[in-house]
Amino acid sequence: MRSNDTVTGAQSPARRSQCGESTMRMIYVTLDQIGSVNDLMSFIDHNLLFDDWWHTDELIKYVADLDFKTALSYVGKYVLSDHPFIRRWGYVMLISKLGRGHAENLLPLMKDDDHYYVQMGETWLIAELAVDEPDKIYRWMANDGMKYNINGKAIQKICDSYRISDEWKEHFKGLRKALRTRK
Repeated sequence: MRSNDTVTGAQSPARRSQCGESTMRMIYVTLDQIGSVNDLMSFIDHNLLFDDWWHTDELIKYVADLDFKTALSYVGKYVLSDHPFIRRWGYVMLISKLGRGHAENLLPLMKDDDHYYVQMGETWLIAELAVDEPDKIYRWMANDGMKYNINGKAIQKICDSYRISDEWKEHFKGLRKALRTRK
């Protein structure tokens, strides 16, 4: 059994110290006791102890009811972090009703990140945004977009979605060749 993830160098959840696991359990117990979504977000912000993708993704449900402007103030800070799982959190926290209908505000925050787990968070958010705003996502990919590995994975997620029409899936598939050749 490997002790470190070969992509990130971070310890896998199975190999983290007992102290780390205990701390995360205490955080989840505390989150379940906090009533206000703003207090939840503040607590999460003060306890950014992410060292894997699982914990960032588990927290989405706690911030789904946050006001978009408030969320955006946190996201702007997180996506610029030196820590890859905090950057991932900056994207995945918006994968709920929180990010829906806000593609124009969120797409400019996307970066050509080299870290695999950040890229996967970005592609997940792009695919989620395409559910409600496929036209905006398509135009953005065609005109601005990001590296092919990120756009291509987002297209794959879009095509795997049951919430996106077959017509739009075909449009996105057709965009792949142009994206591959773009510098």
